[in-house]
Amino acid sequence: MKILTTLTLFTVLFASVSFGQEINQVKSVIKEQTELQKSVKAGSITLFFDIHIDAERLASSAEYYTKYFTVKYDSETGKAIITFVDKSKESIQILNRFFVANEIDEVIFGAEILSAEQFVSKCM
Repeated sequence: MKILTTLTLFTVLFASVSFGQEINQVKSVIKEQTELQKSVKAGSITLFFDIHIDAERLASSAEYYTKYFTVKYDSETGKAIITFVDKSKESIQILNRFFVANEIDEVIFGAEILSAEQFVSKCM
């Protein structure tokens, strides 16, 4: 019976570790929606990415969106300055694709933790 209990416990622990997913987060420098919207209207936002994000992948994926925005990324600090080309709704919505391409699940925005999609909607 002890062996069966130990085996069951091991199986449950293994399954939970195997299927666990790492959540990648971005932190917004701006903490309030009105300030975020002003920043977007001014043409850029600043975010801090997790330091374990792949800088080459980030740069590579950013190349696909240069019609909408550019990304200046400092891999040592995780700081990214996203500058919108035309500040249109479409450009802002494309930001969500950039998050998906880099497996960004959440954005820390002030005291809130938002999905990437929720954060993008707050930008508008």
